Amino acid sequence: SVGRARQRVARVARQVCLPDDLVESLTLLVSELITNAVYQLRRQPPRTLRSDPIQVRIVSDAQVLRIEVHNPGPGFALPDRPEMPAPGAESGRGLALVRVLGDRMGVQTGSGAVCVWCEIDLGGNPTGAGVGQPPGAVAAGDLMAPVW
Repeated sequence: SVGRARQRVARVARQVCLPDDLVESLTLLVSELITNAVYQLRRQPPRTLRSDPIQVRIVSDAQVLRIEVHNPGPGFALPDRPEMPAPGAESGRGLALVRVLGDRMGVQTGSGAVCVWCEIDLGGNPTGAGVGQPPGAVAAGDLMAPVW
């Protein structure tokens, strides 16, 4: 579930000593990206959750924290300028929030799967994240697990 993923991500982020404000942004970003994945899956033919899980992956080095949400599907194109929904609409704000909180985002597709990702610039080494690891290395808090 989205809630379980938020809890797990927050726990791992705190274990690697990320600052509280980054933990809050990270959990919100994960929540919105997973909600988007669930929305995209519901638009497809029925699937079995066991064979087609949504997965979250978080990697970090001293410069960038990257969040990836993987799920089956054809993918979609991100609009250059997302339109905000009507004030009373119940959905449609998630990816706009991701654009605001993240420094970059994108969509990668291939082999019947999609990865929606965003990156947060860290501007150096956040306390404990990726310590002693070369750029591109997986931090101690790497998470790649089914969440749905």
